[in-house]
Amino acid sequence: TDSIYVQVFCKDAYRDVKQSFGNILDLSNYPPDHFMYDNTNHAKLGRSYRMMERHITYVHRKSTSKENEGFREYSKKLNPLYTPPNRKKITNELIPRLYETCRSQLVAKLSQVEYVALTTDVWTSDANCSFVSITCHYVFNDTLRSSVLETKQLVENHTGLNIANSIEEVLEHYAITSKVVAVVADNAANMKSAIEEHLKLPYQPCVAHTLHLVAQDALGVSATFKELLKKCRFLVGHFKSSTIATAKLQQAQEQLDVP
Repeated sequence: TDSIYVQVFCKDAYRDVKQSFGNILDLSNYPPDHFMYDNTNHAKLGRSYRMMERHITYVHRKSTSKENEGFREYSKKLNPLYTPPNRKKITNELIPRLYETCRSQLVAKLSQVEYVALTTDVWTSDANCSFVSITCHYVFNDTLRSSVLETKQLVENHTGLNIANSIEEVLEHYAITSKVVAVVADNAANMKSAIEEHLKLPYQPCVAHTLHLVAQDALGVSATFKELLKKCRFLVGHFKSSTIATAKLQQAQEQLDVP
């Protein structure tokens, strides 16, 4: 209805706009080399590399996906003269450069902050590799912000000292050691030791983890709860292991009109 209104009551404006867009979309109005990609144009090439960096980091795709035949075919369709960077260039040049740019910007931002708080946790990947992640929380321009400082691999035993050394390296890297007013972590003894004994920083147990432990203890005390939990686990396991049972469950839900 809006389009009809414009065409009826704004005829002159509608005609002018339509003609303008028609000229823009008419490729005959452009020189033959207007849309050609010049690989020697460093400014344009740099912009394409930055877009590639953002694509990899935003969608969390590994660099090898850029050598995927489908991706290259897609790029060629967009611009036949453009050649995407290979994995070696992405891994050894583009991503490290992007990291250093982001780190420098964050260091500059944190230099203007008076106090920061940290959250940290040790976790294990699907490849059975251990890491410690450190996130910084601070107020900048009257807005609460959170930035992941680093995720470091833990190749040594998860002792309080080793964890503390990893965290300390990150704090020094961002020049915020003296600004930390609290560190939130789970209730593990090694985390508490790392923060209180070795780093000498205020330790705050994670509330969510504490409640989780309380719930676990409560369920473990009562024999009735144990039996109920056992039945619930059996029920969930039954439907997870059988596609036929899952289909019948969905049919029953639809018939009873329940989620």
